[in-house]
Amino acid sequence: MPPALSQDLSWTRAQSGAIDIPERDLSANLNDQSRPVWFRHQTALESGSRNGSKIITSLRISPPSPSCHELNFEVLKAAVRQLRFDHPAIASEFGWSAQPPTPEHAVFAYEVPGSESDIDTWLSKVVFDRTSVLLASNGDMDKAVETITYDLGKPDLNGGPVFVLHYIPAASPDGQHSLVFFLNHSVFDAIGAFQIMDLCLSKIADLLATGAQRRPLPWGEETLRLPPALVESARIPCTAVKTPEDEAIIQNVKDSLHSLQVRG
Repeated sequence: MPPALSQDLSWTRAQSGAIDIPERDLSANLNDQSRPVWFRHQTALESGSRNGSKIITSLRISPPSPSCHELNFEVLKAAVRQLRFDHPAIASEFGWSAQPPTPEHAVFAYEVPGSESDIDTWLSKVVFDRTSVLLASNGDMDKAVETITYDLGKPDLNGGPVFVLHYIPAASPDGQHSLVFFLNHSVFDAIGAFQIMDLCLSKIADLLATGAQRRPLPWGEETLRLPPALVESARIPCTAVKTPEDEAIIQNVKDSLHSLQVRG
């Protein structure tokens, strides 16, 4: 039987006014039952990665031709909207469960959108059309990507969004489009970064094939998919007691060392 989640690291619906999110005024939503805030406490590793650890990567895409719809900024926003519903952790924010803002009070907070207007507001903060950078680079896509990557690498003392996508449209009808991803390491590890990029591309492909129409989504249900902390999902024991899996790994190491001694 899998171990029960630690209460401190489980997602919990917050009481009104219990969570403080920097640069956000949640007071207007205190009585809005359609926009509840969910939270879980951060591990020491997660809170320590908040400001300094970033994953910044880019990729080029060439949409199939012909397709039902051309790739453009609206398609990107629709893809990220669907991505948030399927994987709501990309819209989680850094917050505090109490003051002063110390590591033991650090939390991830997720606010359920009350309407599509709330989703559009969020999209405006995490998905950007960087045509202007391409123009300033005289159509040089490599230079445009380099400029955006450099800017994303600058320190952000407030943490900022954990997921940001910058879109650079193709410089010519038969050219490639570029996507530059910013992923906060407190939420994404290297494997997670590749996974979320792959999922984003999958959403883009689906929208291009179906005409890029937004379909209604039952916002609020996505909280069921808020992921547990890595120490929980990876089933890392909180004590020094060895598990059967640990014993198997240790035995494999012993066998390998013995094999080396025999060969020597």
